[in-house]
Amino acid sequence: PLQPTPAATHRFVPYTTKKAATKSRTEILEHAKLAYLNVDQFKQLQRLVSEYGEGNWDLISGIMAIRAGDLQKNWRGYSVATVITRQWTRGEIEMLALCRAIGVCCRTTAKLIGTKLPLQCRRKTIKHSDCLPATSVHCPPNGPMYLVTAQQQPSSSLAISHAFGLQQSQGQIEIDQASLAIAREIVNRHTCPHSSGVSHILELAHRALPAYSQQTVNMCMLAILGSHPDYESGQQPPRSLLSAPPPFVKPLPVVPQEVAEETGDESMPDDLHRWSTYEIAVLTEYVEQNQGKKSWKCLATRLGTKTAAQCCNKYRSLRRYRKI
Repeated sequence: PLQPTPAATHRFVPYTTKKAATKSRTEILEHAKLAYLNVDQFKQLQRLVSEYGEGNWDLISGIMAIRAGDLQKNWRGYSVATVITRQWTRGEIEMLALCRAIGVCCRTTAKLIGTKLPLQCRRKTIKHSDCLPATSVHCPPNGPMYLVTAQQQPSSSLAISHAFGLQQSQGQIEIDQASLAIAREIVNRHTCPHSSGVSHILELAHRALPAYSQQTVNMCMLAILGSHPDYESGQQPPRSLLSAPPPFVKPLPVVPQEVAEETGDESMPDDLHRWSTYEIAVLTEYVEQNQGKKSWKCLATRLGTKTAAQCCNKYRSLRRYRKI
């Protein structure tokens, strides 16, 4: 096979993209992160892998101007025969909504969908015209178990329009009672702060339910996870990680609050939009102490009664009228 030249390898391998070619090597290594590929880049990668093989990552990296490590990580789980589509079908949007509801990352979501890349799953916006599935399990008295999906419009009230049963023949899900009990047992047993995440639960479900297709098992497990108490908040269960203590922030000196004057700048007890003399004094002193590196979020935290946007707007107003 064709081997890359030393010049091409030295030129392109340290860089993430072509835009980073003007930066130094140290700056690239400090700030380089895994860059997901778009559809055009992935199809180009498929053509190069089919032409040069999966072992020539340095050569492919020199041609695409992307780091070899990023190419290998983006290629993991895909092959030359993988079909990636640009248009989103209704079933793919429902799968994306289920994954987002329980906090599944974009890489795992792309693997579950099968025809989308992680970058597509990250950038996809679910519009107001799309119906989001609010899933629950319906148990009829006689017969199989159905996974019932309630179509819910993504409005402010999230009103449920109607519910319908799912049938496996139309891309919908039909699970019998024994299989559904097994799926629930897997979720209850392996959902804890020390679990390996959604991917591990789905792998166990695929082994326990071999009679159903992979997409059917994924939809069923995601629906059950969505109704689990640990996943209802939209994020995966918290893990026991040691976090660093918060940095010490030097408190501002206390400025005595003066008596309110009839100037319109003082705040009434029920009016949170006006600024008191004390708050203006704290803002003025903070600006004098932090020239050039002001953080309105930090100032809002210290005040406790104003937001970062209010602090920024008040500072601009004082600058406009030359009061500061």
